[in-house]
Amino acid sequence: MHYWGEWPDKLFMDVEMAAQEIGDYCRKWGRIQVTQTKEKYGTARVYCHFGIHQLHSITHPGYCYSRYPTWLWKFDCIYISKFFELIRLNIPIVGFQKYIYNKAYQNAIKKYPHIREEILSDADWPEYIDGNEDIMVNWTTTDENGNTVPWTKKGK
Repeated sequence: MHYWGEWPDKLFMDVEMAAQEIGDYCRKWGRIQVTQTKEKYGTARVYCHFGIHQLHSITHPGYCYSRYPTWLWKFDCIYISKFFELIRLNIPIVGFQKYIYNKAYQNAIKKYPHIREEILSDADWPEYIDGNEDIMVNWTTTDENGNTVPWTKKGK
């Protein structure tokens, strides 16, 4: 892993570009709600949420504010979101979005192999990314009793 002060500007730009490409891929192919991508402290950060909760999530993934006229936004929030919840559309969609999320990270690692650790180390959902066990081996989390325990791949 690289550290502050030892990086040329090119590596910072590569991390920024990798984060941007992951976010763009997730939005385009998985309609994943990517709210921000950036380089921070030498690592790629891609903040995202899985699932389709309303029509706006499909047509404008990642936008926090409505791009619809007021009447359509209200209709979407009140009725269409309830319809999506009623038909349980998210069960297959979230599975597909997890696949796209993994694929986006795999594409970035393939394109930028020299910054693999920087791409994987601060992923929002590391349990959905294949091939990152060597990065996760040193991670810890807290159990329900407040004890520090090794991270496990939950949700797989």
